[in-house]
Amino acid sequence: VLPAPDTQQVEVNSAITVMFNRPVVALGLSGQTGSLPNPLTLDPPAPGTGEWLNTSIFVFHPQKPLAGSVTYRATIKGGLTDTTGGLLKDDFSWTFSTLPPAVVNVEPTYGALDVSLTQPISATFNQPMDIVSTQGAFSLNDAGGSTAPGSFEWNDDHTVMTFTPQGQLRLGAAYTAALSTAARAADGQTPLADALTWTFNTVLFPAVLNTDPGNGGQIDTYYGFRIFFASPMDEKTLANNITISPEAKVGSTYYSDSDKSYYVSFDFAPSTAYTVTLGPDMADPYGNRVGATTTVAFTTRPYEPLFQFNTRGDVGLYSAYMPTALYVTYRNFDNLHFSFYRMTTGDFAKWTGNNGYSFRQDYHPADLIRNWIVSPEQFPDENAYLNVPLTEDGSALPPGLYYLRADGPGGYPLEHALVVSKYNLTLKVGFDSALVWATDQQSGRPIAGLPVTLYDETFNSLATGITDSDGLFRASIDPSAMPNLWTALYALSPEGDSFAAVQSQWSAGVDAWDFNQSGNYYPRTDTTYLYTDRPVYRPGQVVSFRGVARAEHDARFTLPDIQGIDVTITNDQGEEVYTKTLPLSPYGAFADQFTLSDAAGTGNYNINTTTGGDRYQANLSFQVAEYHKPEFLVNVTADKPAVVQGDTIHARVESTFFFGGPVSNANVQWTLLAANSFFQYNGPGYYDFTDFDYTSGEGTPYYGSFGEVIASGTGVTDGQGKLAINVPADIGKKTASQLFTLEATVTDINGQSVSGRTSVTVHQGDFYVGIGPDQFVGRAGQPSRFNLLTVGWGGEPHPGRQVKVTYYLHEWFNVQEQDEFGNKIWTWSAKDTQVAEDTVTTDADGKAVSSFTPAAGGTYRAVATAADSGGRTVRSASYIWVTSGEFISWRQDNNNRIALVPDRKQYRPGDTAEILIPSPFQGETQALLTVERGGIYKTERLTLTSNSTVYRLPITSDYAPDVYVSVVIVKGVDDTNPAPAFRAGLAHLKVSPEEQRLTVTITPDKSKVGPRDTVTYKVHAADHNGQAVQAELSAGLADLAALSLAAPNSGPILDAFYGERGLSVRTAVGLTLSVDQLNTQTASIKGGGGGAESGFVVVRGDFRDTAYWNPSVVTDANGDAAVSIKLPDNLTTWRLDVRGVTADTLVGQNTVDIVATKDLLIRPATPRFFVVGDQAELAAVVNNNTSDELTVE
Repeated sequence: VLPAPDTQQVEVNSAITVMFNRPVVALGLSGQTGSLPNPLTLDPPAPGTGEWLNTSIFVFHPQKPLAGSVTYRATIKGGLTDTTGGLLKDDFSWTFSTLPPAVVNVEPTYGALDVSLTQPISATFNQPMDIVSTQGAFSLNDAGGSTAPGSFEWNDDHTVMTFTPQGQLRLGAAYTAALSTAARAADGQTPLADALTWTFNTVLFPAVLNTDPGNGGQIDTYYGFRIFFASPMDEKTLANNITISPEAKVGSTYYSDSDKSYYVSFDFAPSTAYTVTLGPDMADPYGNRVGATTTVAFTTRPYEPLFQFNTRGDVGLYSAYMPTALYVTYRNFDNLHFSFYRMTTGDFAKWTGNNGYSFRQDYHPADLIRNWIVSPEQFPDENAYLNVPLTEDGSALPPGLYYLRADGPGGYPLEHALVVSKYNLTLKVGFDSALVWATDQQSGRPIAGLPVTLYDETFNSLATGITDSDGLFRASIDPSAMPNLWTALYALSPEGDSFAAVQSQWSAGVDAWDFNQSGNYYPRTDTTYLYTDRPVYRPGQVVSFRGVARAEHDARFTLPDIQGIDVTITNDQGEEVYTKTLPLSPYGAFADQFTLSDAAGTGNYNINTTTGGDRYQANLSFQVAEYHKPEFLVNVTADKPAVVQGDTIHARVESTFFFGGPVSNANVQWTLLAANSFFQYNGPGYYDFTDFDYTSGEGTPYYGSFGEVIASGTGVTDGQGKLAINVPADIGKKTASQLFTLEATVTDINGQSVSGRTSVTVHQGDFYVGIGPDQFVGRAGQPSRFNLLTVGWGGEPHPGRQVKVTYYLHEWFNVQEQDEFGNKIWTWSAKDTQVAEDTVTTDADGKAVSSFTPAAGGTYRAVATAADSGGRTVRSASYIWVTSGEFISWRQDNNNRIALVPDRKQYRPGDTAEILIPSPFQGETQALLTVERGGIYKTERLTLTSNSTVYRLPITSDYAPDVYVSVVIVKGVDDTNPAPAFRAGLAHLKVSPEEQRLTVTITPDKSKVGPRDTVTYKVHAADHNGQAVQAELSAGLADLAALSLAAPNSGPILDAFYGERGLSVRTAVGLTLSVDQLNTQTASIKGGGGGAESGFVVVRGDFRDTAYWNPSVVTDANGDAAVSIKLPDNLTTWRLDVRGVTADTLVGQNTVDIVATKDLLIRPATPRFFVVGDQAELAAVVNNNTSDELTVE
């Protein structure tokens, strides 16, 4: 029972609960409880109602709260019987006592300070109170004994009394609130247990207490100014009553209620005396002014001393052709003490190696060149730059390694290693090869005949050779030396006049991710693909799984050199429930089945593979759940896959059971979403069909995979399980065509919900206009042709369309400036200026040509517009890059990267890619172009004679699934380039893996089947040319309803083996550390993603979620195989999933569906359980899957 016997302090609004050990009443409907017994009585009596929560639990709810401070006796009378005839012989009684009325909370609280002058006073009670007596027992008096008048309010259940004073309370006054025992509970009899008195103080008169800093204080420039007040203030009156001299810019302000303070962030100057004046008109929320002026004088401290080298890191590259010097930045630092040493190759290796930090802590080179002190001109509290020559006479140092040390503020040392060389080395490193390109820093020309040695991270020699006529040295290296591309590799030319050095980690700004590309810096030596027959299982079911293992080298595969593979399965708790070593088939595949325990825990299970160490490791998860398969599916279709803006989309929701038959009279909720749609033209030629300014860098809002919601609604399916939905094809203000996605959720009579969706393209017009340059790069003063094409939605020509073409010069304005932190940055802006206009009409093929003659080099934008038959505007735009004998201002970024521009988003073997190389340099430059992925496929040294070169690259099947084109441009010193410089670009080319695809065709011998029928599926395997191949396939036949419970737990097999790869070549360039570039920039700064047989009934009982699993179906020399499957008793849609692999790793998969059903289906609908004595009506859902009436027994 609840409350338990002899319980004290029971809440007066408590219910009384009685729980019997046997069912007392029969299970019935909630509206039939009036005749049920009420076994409980209370003394003293309390009116109320009782209810049976179930067959054995009775709850009594008092009509109004129980009386306070009362002991109640509750009794269950003897004679009560249970549903089996059992008898409660004797009375069962117990007592409990209720709470006396008491105050549980007051506002303001006892001793409260800074209470508002309009603050209501409230008291919260533990039970409803009598209004009249309680109000009469309350008083509020000030310190002089005067009683404050006011009014009362109560909450709905009379547990909170609120007293609101008439008018405002007095400033700075002490008040006493009291409640006497004359207050009564709601019964009007029970008094308040204890009288209560509490005091509080109202807010003080407004005044400034103090400030931080105070008068005469000293602060740092970042500190800010804070005012502390005696009482809460009106924030709106503060800011305008604060002045500061000398003027300082106000940043942020903040008022704190907790400590009544106001904070102002000023942009203080260092070493400055400030005076802050606080005016008299600062006021509290009641309009009371401070009335007095407060003045605070304080000073700011000087900036902390600063001294730093202006280099790109701990190591710098210096040209031996230029005076060896570096800039330093100093501030409030008088004497700059330098020590300069020669550095050995061994020390340099340790300095830049993995343990370089530890080495530097106690590094004291012996070969001192010079010590000197510089006392520069001081600019108090300002950063100043100083050019520091490292030789006494300001000359160039001989090529070699050097070490510079200086004493920084507080004795903290500044350290820097110098690589002085005539040459720049570019190093490209893969897991088993390296490429070095040597160029002269002064001329930018390749250096032939240069001896080069490669060293590992511990400086052991790996390879030695000399550069060829293109300045290139290629070497194979032991893979053990490069376990990953984070490992350091050195390339050095011997000491002396030809000394040069580079390290593989000198790649700042030019690594793959700097170009928003994927980098794979760990070797991928194998691939294992895992999959199961289904993604989700019930306890006690069989899990069928298969894997395909391959040794891998750069996305090319061979059969593995192992006999078996270790497989473990772990449950949701991480415990191993399966462990075996499985043999590999001649095709490198392995498979097994695992039966889940009937008591298996639900959750995620994991299949893991390995051969020991870290080889052939793979993981696949599947779910174990006590699931209920969906009984029906939902198809959403539209009458047309595409419409034009302004039309109406006619869609239909159709819901059918997996065994056949409609889901009628079911509720439907639908949602319409919209996302940008881009026209895909598959015909010949290159055209842009969108007006997209990709150079703008502006993003668009992301609303998810299907876009933003633009409409929604509800409906009910008809007798055929269908619902028509009509929505307008309105794209609103969108400038691009839209993809509308209609998603509908159907809820059947059993409350089960299933969703489906379809998509419709809403086109801007009834045709598209495409525009593309004849050549991506034109020349100033010569005509540039643009090809135009008007086509329908399927790419068919739309002739006779008038198209207007407007040409714009797209200019970049680049300026190098100093940011607020003293960094040198490029800032840029773009401007479009119309330079020409043309109107053309497309011919019978929907084609036309427009041209214009650009007067100067640069980027040009051509915009094509046309009107369709409904007057709707369609438009597109394209770009060309125009070269000239003069320099073109391509956009400059704050890094050493350029954006290579491929002419397509994806290529096929046999295509030729055209890649624009936009160089920022004027005059002739040298470039190293490489085609890379897991290694370097192609190397070519280029001489660029303009800053807009187009490189043509034939695409081969070896490049599938992707390759990366890398370009490193070096520029020597001339009138336009005062210091050696470089730029690097990286383009990702996606190449179709069509030649690696295995085509799998599945043909069943029946189109309609029933339970226990036998279906034979013919399977054919072929390569990309349609030639038959021998392959090992798996075949799994699963219930589509079970498959629909979860998303697939494995991806397509083609993607697993031939999906896109990250770049596994790292590029390092010595010039990333060029101090000479920094010196020049510093000096120029101004301002310092089977049916039943006839005659009897067969009861179906063989129900399975997976009907068939065969992990090894091998096709013959003609590429053919067949599997025959006797279906179980399920009435459902069966899906056959076939996945295969050949010995030479062609991979592919396919699926086919078939429906198993009967003409008449009866599904009982019963409660989940019964209790003795229950009465129930049983129902059944009957499905007639024929078009005729049926007479049945």
